Amino acid sequence: MAKTGALTFGGSGRKALTIEHEDIILTQIKDLRRQRYLVSRAMIFFMAQKQTPSLFEKKTVDAAMCWCARFMKRNRLSICRVTTRGRASREFMYQDKAVFCDEVRRVVAECVAPLNPSIDPRK
Repeated sequence: MAKTGALTFGGSGRKALTIEHEDIILTQIKDLRRQRYLVSRAMIFFMAQKQTPSLFEKKTVDAAMCWCARFMKRNRLSICRVTTRGRASREFMYQDKAVFCDEVRRVVAECVAPLNPSIDPRK
């Protein structure tokens, strides 16, 4: 018997066991993204593990990552949206790199070079 004429509504399937905890995790993810933090799959997994440790204590890493993939699919989170949103432009990164390198050279010249004369911070 074909169900070609039957209507099915989204979300009419089986509900996840962790639905209450998933709402909390999703709120945390959205808050982090609003603050322009990068949220990776590993971070989502650790948030879930912290929220429901009893659920993840007997799971393998592969099973936990599959849960994470299903969680992301249920909540319409894509990898691109989760991991790349809010990244700085390349020019801004180059400016930060130059400032950081200058600061490292200064610290090495002041702190490390007097202790070890073979280190030259100008190289």
